[in-house]
Amino acid sequence: MVDMVNKPPHYLVNGYETKDILLAYFPNDPIMFTAAQYILRAGRKGDIHMDIDKCIFWLQEKKKALKESEPEAINPPEIAAQLQRIEMIDD
Repeated sequence: MVDMVNKPPHYLVNGYETKDILLAYFPNDPIMFTAAQYILRAGRKGDIHMDIDKCIFWLQEKKKALKESEPEAINPPEIAAQLQRIEMIDD
């Protein structure tokens, strides 16, 4: 009898469970975990197109999160002004 709660067949590939693979690759990244989950089981549970769309959605979420966490770039005139201030302090 197939255990659809604890070991659903659409989560197993060559004896490996999707969650075990994902936990190994993305133990601290739930967004990438979720995106990869849709790729690993694409078309095995339902519509492959929907799985691809869901993966794309989560990858876009990851891009947004990365962009939000990036420090703001300092433009060259600001760098020059900061260097001049540092030089003034050293004198």
